[in-house]
Amino acid sequence: MTNRLQQLSISFSPQEDRLVLHIGTTGDESYRLWLTRRFAKLLWLALVRALEAYPEIKRQSLPEAKSAVLAFQHEQAVRASTFTTAKRTENTESEDPAAAPEAPPLLITGLRFANQDETLTRLVFQARDAIAVTVNLNQALMHSLCHMLIETSTKAEWDLDLQIADPAPAAPKSQSQMH
Repeated sequence: MTNRLQQLSISFSPQEDRLVLHIGTTGDESYRLWLTRRFAKLLWLALVRALEAYPEIKRQSLPEAKSAVLAFQHEQAVRASTFTTAKRTENTESEDPAAAPEAPPLLITGLRFANQDETLTRLVFQARDAIAVTVNLNQALMHSLCHMLIETSTKAEWDLDLQIADPAPAAPKSQSQMH
């Protein structure tokens, strides 16, 4: 994909029990990718690992500090993102995102990711027959993709327990005791 990313969305197909990742570009190219539950879990681990490699996170020495900074960045990025309904297709008879009149979604079988520099992460989704879809995401889009993955896998009732950070961080342990 050589055009700029214009749309990124994830929906759930209950008929297939899979997520559909929709990638749209400024050149009107459109890619729909099947994500199985197992693959969604692997994608999540890759996304979190890529986010943790950004300098603001890496420079934190304490795991609690890393977690807190990552959670803060996630909250800020999600708050600044625009989440709208997925692009509608000609198919109005079905609510199933996989039933669009376009070619069926590609079943993703592999993923490569690499932080390109301090601002971009490259995700390469691999399908059968040596087909690959490459997406470059900045940190805000990474957080948005994480948010969509959390929301959609929860809607799918997959019980993946995806979290950016511990929702209830423990209070710091004090060395002194009070009586």
